[in-house]
Amino acid sequence: MEVVRREYAAFATRDWVALAELCHANVEYETWGPPGRLRGFREMTAYFDEWANVFGEFQVEAEEILEVGDQVVAVERQDARGLKGSEAPETVGYTIACLISFKDGRISRVKEYATREEALEAAGLSE
Repeated sequence: MEVVRREYAAFATRDWVALAELCHANVEYETWGPPGRLRGFREMTAYFDEWANVFGEFQVEAEEILEVGDQVVAVERQDARGLKGSEAPETVGYTIACLISFKDGRISRVKEYATREEALEAAGLSE
């Protein structure tokens, strides 16, 4: 679980050097909505940079981290404020859950789910 805590700390600051140390060379990230499956570290971080750069402020944090066998479910909150180029003061946000898998002690796959329950079910655990 420490790897996942460090992953979220790196995501929060977009510290891709620190994140690279935590990810397997062939990491895959599957988003809940478009674009779908991202392959490789560069494709993953380019997507997150593009997404975050739309807003004046963008934050992501893990609200809950659960060990489920050899995987981890992280419930994350994403909040964004102010579309760049606008004066919009509103904050938008949502919560998703990620099922995180590991290979050789590094993050090898992350798959987003709409709910905590869906991620737990995918990990083989029902509440």
